[in-house]
Amino acid sequence: MKHLLAITSLCLCLACACSMPEIKGTAIVLGVSLYNITGVTNLTYCDDDARDIAKLFADQGYRVYSYTDSDATRANLEHALELADKTRPVVVYYSGHGLKLYSSTDGVAPGFYMLPYGFAENPGTSLVLHRENMLAIKDIEIKARELSIKHCIVIADCCYSGGFVDNMQGVSAIPGDYDPVLGKDLITYAELMGTAPGRFFTYSGNSLLIVLAASGSEEMSFESGAYENGVFTEYFLSGASTNADSDRDGYITTSEIYLYVAQCMNKYWNSTTQSQSNTEQIYLPHISDNAREYILFEANP
Repeated sequence: MKHLLAITSLCLCLACACSMPEIKGTAIVLGVSLYNITGVTNLTYCDDDARDIAKLFADQGYRVYSYTDSDATRANLEHALELADKTRPVVVYYSGHGLKLYSSTDGVAPGFYMLPYGFAENPGTSLVLHRENMLAIKDIEIKARELSIKHCIVIADCCYSGGFVDNMQGVSAIPGDYDPVLGKDLITYAELMGTAPGRFFTYSGNSLLIVLAASGSEEMSFESGAYENGVFTEYFLSGASTNADSDRDGYITTSEIYLYVAQCMNKYWNSTTQSQSNTEQIYLPHISDNAREYILFEANP
């Protein structure tokens, strides 16, 4: 399989010595700033996130389907998945509101959800959720399996997105109980991975997804006027040039860009917000542990 860089973490060093695979695939990008629902706060830069991410993937040679605001619907995502090249990596990127639902509401089960355009309506004094327009991580996996998509990477810049990782049969590289406020000053690769390599050998999950999440399952994610992007997305864009290519082999993998974003968020965003006593704005990205590692980008193509 040309797009599968390595099957196990032990193979990474061997894979680097081999000829590098093509990295083109399909990128499906959704960003919602304007929800147009009474009682739902509109966002500012999620549509900018989507446009910037779409350009990034297009410049890298991906076929891109990009949707913003009223076009950023679950239906359009599912249609784009149907059009994707099933033999190559498919990237799904989402920027917008996220929801952690604690109890069943309007027939929607408790869990973690991305909220594309049309996820709810307000016919009177309160919101009514529409489950068919909401996105759980399982919805994407079920659709991908239905379409025989072999490799799928989901990138979510929204609140509580770590819940998409926690719900998978894998191990987050940052433990769910890691507290960036009480934690260490700078995260090393070994600390990020924790005991994941050891647990890898007993890994029994069969998820075809890798998930990169902007925040933990109990954390909000933030956008910044200084960046004119979401904080996570800002550092993702930065890392997609040469910055995240830690081994300088000319390619940027899912774990490399995750590590780069985590370190930048901790070093720049978290340190600044903590110094300003805005501890509620301190958060860290998460990544699902899986028996896959993908090349996402060519450094400075």
